[in-house]
Amino acid sequence: MSRRSKPLAHPNWRMGNRITIDSATMMNKGFEIIEARWLFGMRPEQIDVVVHPQSTVHSMVEFVDGSILAQLGPTDMRMPIPICVNLSREGCI
Repeated sequence: MSRRSKPLAHPNWRMGNRITIDSATMMNKGFEIIEARWLFGMRPEQIDVVVHPQSTVHSMVEFVDGSILAQLGPTDMRMPIPICVNLSREGCI
């Protein structure tokens, strides 16, 4: 299997070649750390990276009492894209 065809054969999602390849890199995880740092004002020691093998867990927040809130969703972009489009129309982002 070629270097490019392996991530394209990912069992959990189909987003088109370009987005699938970009999302399959560890560089993408780096971008997610940068987003958490600057969008939410987190200190680097407050951020952990976890790779969920089934790609269902998209984010988790641990509260000071130890409870965890996770955002779970299907492995495609049908929900995040309309949410972002609607939020931008509302002037929220």
